[in-house]
Parts: sequence; structure tokens; C-alpha cells
Amino acid sequence: NQLTLPDDYPNVSRFPDRTVLVDGFVLCVDVSAPFSPSDPQRDTFNKLISSIQGIKKPLVIALTKCDRVTPEELSAVIDNISKIKRVPPIVEVSAHYGVNVDLCFLVL
Repeated sequence: NQLTLPDDYPNVSRFPDRTVLVDGFVLCVDVSAPFSPSDPQRDTFNKLISSIQGIKKPLVIALTKCDRVTPEELSAVIDNISKIKRVPPIVEVSAHYGVNVDLCFLVL
């Protein structure tokens, strides 16, 4: 609701001076959702990768919900991501089971 009715929620600024220093990015990809070359999510993903790589900050891709897909489906997603020119590190994550969550930040 906050995105569709923004005027109904208070505007809270976490950064009073409006500056923030970003040391790196963790791009989360839900592997339980479709991730084929014809999927609109793929186009957005490619644009995000290009933008982040353009500002020269570390980037890691966190594949989330790995516990909900088969190894074959996970492998297909990784193959699709591997077609990017400069592939950032990829970490398979399952927050539900607490698998590799910390590793995303250690890889940065």
C-alpha cells in the first residue's frame, strides 16, 4: 500500500543530510520466478547490472529462494546470468534455512 498510496504514509528520512555512502551492491534475484530471456525481469536485471558496473562499485548477485527450485531450474538461471559480459560473483542463498546469507557480504 505504501507504493500505491504514498500520501497516506509519513515521509521519514533516514539520512538527515541527504547523503549516503554506498560501498557495494547486493542484487537479489528470486530464482523461483521465471528468468527466461523473453521475461521482462531479465531486461530490468540487465539494466541494473550495467548501471552498477558503470559506477565501479563491487557487486554480488544473490540468488534467493534456492530452496524452492530444483537443481536443474537453478542451473538454468545461472546459465542465463552467465551470458552477461562481465558476470559478477553469484551466491546461492536461502534465507529460510540461513544458507550463505553472510557470504553475500563477505564476497563484496
